[in-house]
Amino acid sequence: MSDNMLSVDFSELNELNPFFEGQEKIMSNTVAASFVKGGAVMKKALGGNLPSGLQKFKGTLAVKKYRPQDGIIRVAVGFFGRRLKFVNARGKEWDAFFPLYWKNYGTLQNRDASHQFQYKVRPVSQKKSGGINPVLFFDHTAEANMESAYNTISESTEKELAKNVLKFGFK
Repeated sequence: MSDNMLSVDFSELNELNPFFEGQEKIMSNTVAASFVKGGAVMKKALGGNLPSGLQKFKGTLAVKKYRPQDGIIRVAVGFFGRRLKFVNARGKEWDAFFPLYWKNYGTLQNRDASHQFQYKVRPVSQKKSGGINPVLFFDHTAEANMESAYNTISESTEKELAKNVLKFGFK
């Protein structure tokens, strides 16, 4: 899903460096909070676009903020496991992430050709035909809502920075 990554250029914030010198944590928290707000927009869109039959897995949808590394702030929006369990007709228990993944990218011979899988289809299963057809609901929703998430991030960053500039006595 690296195609669906959103990169925001904050180079114009360099003009504010003199104002926030020694306040890097405040800057970092401001930008991270803005990314989380943008992620919330994406989360809402993804929750509303789940295919029928998978609505019960809405609880696995989350926005996760990671600690900044190398000056890069990372926020992920997606379906994260270990929240819900899915029990199939044979009584086998699966993490709820898997049915969502299978529905999005397909299985066996019906896998989505544009997605780069970590593992290829096992030799035992290669001769089997069929499988779950890919719907690509996650990818389509992410593409359709990327601009609104970007706008939310920009607006939120602008508001928060203005608030912090006033807090430090600059006008």
